[in-house]
Amino acid sequence: TRDVMSGEVIAFYSGLIIYCESSLRALDRRELSDEEEHFRNMYNIALDIGEEDDNLCIDIPPDLGNDVKRYNATLGHKVNHSFRPNSEFVLFTAHPVLGTIMALTALEDMPAK
Repeated sequence: TRDVMSGEVIAFYSGLIIYCESSLRALDRRELSDEEEHFRNMYNIALDIGEEDDNLCIDIPPDLGNDVKRYNATLGHKVNHSFRPNSEFVLFTAHPVLGTIMALTALEDMPAK
């Protein structure tokens, strides 16, 4: 482990780039419970670029996102939510391989434990 400085990139978040209003499961016309809808969209994050109707999202299908043996190109989707966050997602436009993706950056200095 090592110290992390405020503003430092901690992890990247990438997956399939889709229009937020569409879905990778567009042909699935089932009515879903709130829990099923949450599961289906648990690894979907908006890039917040463009207009509302054509905004892009990064999506990782849950069957891939739940298993790091199947998807580990980036691991930002494994971040836990907190009511006292010490990091935030930001648009990262300069990844040398993946291009424009999301990155998780530290909001404060974090000493190694």
